[in-house]
Amino acid sequence: NDYIVEDTYQRHGGVNDFDNIFPWCDIRRCNVTVSSDGTKSIIYEGETGFALDGSNGNVMVEIPKFYSMRERIGNIEKLAISGEPKSGFNVEPAFLVDDKEQDFIYVACYHQAESNNGVFSYTNSYPVANKTLAENIATLETSNLHSYDFTVFLMLQKLMIIEFTDRSIQQYLGGMTRLPYWTANTTNVIDGFGTNYIT
Repeated sequence: NDYIVEDTYQRHGGVNDFDNIFPWCDIRRCNVTVSSDGTKSIIYEGETGFALDGSNGNVMVEIPKFYSMRERIGNIEKLAISGEPKSGFNVEPAFLVDDKEQDFIYVACYHQAESNNGVFSYTNSYPVANKTLAENIATLETSNLHSYDFTVFLMLQKLMIIEFTDRSIQQYLGGMTRLPYWTANTTNVIDGFGTNYIT
């Protein structure tokens, strides 16, 4: 994938090989509502009722469980992932919650916004600022949600490193320099093309 933020998407004819490779091909955007007992109600993009504005639940990205392997020999590091168990592969740690394997995990599509009737990830919202981690965790827990942890961060990093074959992801995605929180008009915005297009 050679796409670079704010660059023309038509590199390689606009084709991203990873659109047809697991797990990227099965990563889907959806609305998620979690009940008090932890039951999830999910509406996928393209289904009736899906909304980006938070009117039908948090806008999330569903990532299917995969297995991973890391091997380092001298200066060479090998990362590999698989959709099924294989020798030398383990369940990616992000999919182990309270020692139980999860078939999917859900990551917010947008930066956490102020609560909109228990919804925190929705378009055209201002990202929350000037709150402590404890305050954010407490706020999310009111809707049976959680701040993502280091295992999720590492899982997302692994997916990006494999897709872009580069540790310097910020040259493609822009890094922190593209998140101008100090301006009053910074909002989460609707993306343009689908799962692999980032605004």
